[in-house]
Amino acid sequence: MKRRLPLFMALAYPANFFREFGKRVRRFFRHRTMLLQRNAMMQCVVDDSFDGIVITDEEGRIELFNACAALMLGRSSKKALGKPITEVIPELRAIRIASGEERSKGVAFGAGRLAGPYELTLRQRDGDTVEVEMNISTSMLRIDSYRLGRRSANRTVHVHTFRDIAAQKRAYEAQHKAMEEALSANRAKSEFLANVSHELRTPLNAVIGFSEILKNEMFGPHGVSQYKEYSGDIYRSGTHLLDVINDILDVSKIESGKFSLREQPVALPPTLDASIKIVSRREDADKLVVKKSVATDFPMLMADERVLRQIFINLLSNAVKFTEPGGTVTAEAQIDENGAPVIRIIDTGIGIPEEAIPRLMEPFFQADGALNRQHEGTGLGLHLVYKFVEMLNGTIDIQSRLGAGTAVTIRLPAERVIKSKNVVALEAPRRRA
Repeated sequence: MKRRLPLFMALAYPANFFREFGKRVRRFFRHRTMLLQRNAMMQCVVDDSFDGIVITDEEGRIELFNACAALMLGRSSKKALGKPITEVIPELRAIRIASGEERSKGVAFGAGRLAGPYELTLRQRDGDTVEVEMNISTSMLRIDSYRLGRRSANRTVHVHTFRDIAAQKRAYEAQHKAMEEALSANRAKSEFLANVSHELRTPLNAVIGFSEILKNEMFGPHGVSQYKEYSGDIYRSGTHLLDVINDILDVSKIESGKFSLREQPVALPPTLDASIKIVSRREDADKLVVKKSVATDFPMLMADERVLRQIFINLLSNAVKFTEPGGTVTAEAQIDENGAPVIRIIDTGIGIPEEAIPRLMEPFFQADGALNRQHEGTGLGLHLVYKFVEMLNGTIDIQSRLGAGTAVTIRLPAERVIKSKNVVALEAPRRRA
C-alpha cells in the first residue's frame, strides 16, 4: 500500500516554486529597469556633449552618431547608423591608408596604435568645412547572453571623438602673430638704441676729454675760478651720460643676441681691485669705507674679464650710492663647500623695501621711483648684472631690509674654476649670448 504525502507538503512545494519564480522575475525587472535608466542617462550625456561622438563596431560600422557629430558634418544621425565610418566621414581614409590599415574589411583604424589626436578638415554636405581634432579609443563591452544575465560575452567598439578647434586655431594664430609683432618691435627698438648710442658716444667722448683738460688746467690756470667749477660739472655730467649710453648699448646688444662672451682665464682679485679703484673715485665714496675680503687661494676662473669687471662696478656703485657717510661697503669672494665661486657685495646703506626686491632685475625699475628721488640712475645697473650673471650660467640673490643694508650674492658654476696650476691665458672661442 502506497504512502501518500500530507496535503500541506504537497501544497508547499508549488508555493515555494512560485515564490522563488516571483523573486527572480522582480529581480529581472529591477535589473532591466536599471539598465534602461542607465542607457537613457548615457544617451542623454552623449547627445548633450559639445564633442562629436561616433561609435563603431569591429567592422567599422557606425552604431552611435550623436547630435553634435551630426551638426558638425551636416548629416542625419539615423541615416548614418549601420554605414561604414569612412563612407560617412571620407576624410578618415587618409589616416587609414597612412597607418597601413587599408583593407576591404576589418577595423576602420588600428585604434590601439592610432589613438591620436589628429587634426582634420571635415567637409560638410553643404560645402562648408570645419577644423576638428579627433581622438580614437577602444572599449570592451560586456554583453549578457541571456536575459537573466547568467552568461556574458565581450565585444569591442571604437569611440571616435571630434572636437571643433576652429576658434582655438584662430586664437593661436592671433597669439602667434602678436608675438611675432612684439619680437619685431623689440628688435627694432634694440637696433634703434644701438645706433643712437653709437652716434652719441663719439661726440660725448670729445666733450668729456676737453672738459677734463679744462678741469685740470692742463694749459694753465683759469682767469676766473668759476670756469674750473663749470668744467668739472661738464666732466661729471658727460661721464654720467656716457655710463648711461654704455648701459643702454649693452642691454640692446644682449636683447638682440649680439653680445658675445670672450672667455679666458681670469684672476679675480686684480679685477676686483681695479673695480674698487674706479668706484672709489666717486665723490660720494670719499666718506665711506670700501674694503675687500678675498680668499688667499682663490683660483683662476674661466670667464669674460670685462663682464666680471662690469658686474663688480655696477654692484659696488649701487652700494656706494645708497650708503650714507660713515658706512661700509665690503666685497667678498670665496669658494663654497661645493667648489663653486661665491662673490658677495655687502653694504650698510639705506636698504630696499621688501616688496621691491622681486622687481629689481627689471630694466629701468628703481626702488626709489618718486619724482623727487635723491639718487640718480636709469635702473639698468642691476638688470645688466642679472643678464651678465645669466650668461655666465650663475645665479644672483639679493637680501635687504629698509635701514639694514643690502647683500648681493653671486654664485657661479663650479665648472668655471680652473684647477690647473699652470694656466695659459689663451682666449677661448667666442660664445653667443
